[in-house]
Amino acid sequence: MRGIVLTEFVDFADQAFAGAGSRLVPQPANGRGLSPVATYPEDRLRGLVRDLSAIAGRSEDEVLRHFGTHLFHRFAAIYPVFFEGARDSIAFLARVHEHVHGDLRRFHPDAELPELHCARLAEKHLVLEYRSPRPFADLAEGLVTGCVDYFGDDLEVAREDLPGPPGCAARFTLRGRADAQ
Repeated sequence: MRGIVLTEFVDFADQAFAGAGSRLVPQPANGRGLSPVATYPEDRLRGLVRDLSAIAGRSEDEVLRHFGTHLFHRFAAIYPVFFEGARDSIAFLARVHEHVHGDLRRFHPDAELPELHCARLAEKHLVLEYRSPRPFADLAEGLVTGCVDYFGDDLEVAREDLPGPPGCAARFTLRGRADAQ
């Protein structure tokens, strides 16, 4: 897992839970904490989520979803080039795997990114399937809702967990609220 996700998680914990980030990652004696450019095992994020869950009195899945929403907005601020030409969340999500993940794989060939498959069924109707060996469907859900929020779209987001290890596969259906009736 890229260090940027972990450093953003610590910042999120500080902002959302009254400085909890500093309690999650004590500063080591050498003065170097987490590095945004380093790679860490996925267990590192799981441990941070578990610890923040205990500090905040929230479930781990709730913490991950809330973080995903936060992380999407941070990615938009840090990587504006990925958002060029995207007019709404449906258009952005329909191309995220090919466009964003494709570029990330080019720059970070060792990156382990989830598989995303999209089917655009109408102008305001998209089905996105998430599959990963890591159990971060809650984080993916937060990223999807963060995307909808970022673009200000009036969409309903429904999640269906798919067979397999818990949290490793989910289907997200995004539909215009008028279409969802």
